[in-house]
Amino acid sequence: MATFRIVKLSVDLDQQAVTKDGKPVRLLFWEYGVLAALVSRRGEVISSLELFDAGWGTTGKQMTKRVMYAVLRLQFKLGWGGHAWEASDRRSQRGWVTATGFLLVDGLRNS
Repeated sequence: MATFRIVKLSVDLDQQAVTKDGKPVRLLFWEYGVLAALVSRRGEVISSLELFDAGWGTTGKQMTKRVMYAVLRLQFKLGWGGHAWEASDRRSQRGWVTATGFLLVDGLRNS
């Protein structure tokens, strides 16, 4: 399929391998699924439902919280801080803001 390179990160979708600065990055299967979906559709907003399906292969309870947790873990493991992702939000009828999706931002910086 493809290998994506972002800053010092390489994501090989064929081998399901992630490296940063040439060193392997260990990801859980669901972290890899979320990252693969984000890099393969870089620049597009991907819904929380699609990211959940990419990471866990199903839908389930607390889907949005699990996706947010996966994104936070990826930020930490990849050393990107808050620079890598943008959340696409909407306000609910009760005034709460909910993340409806995420996108991988161009022009990433390493923290």
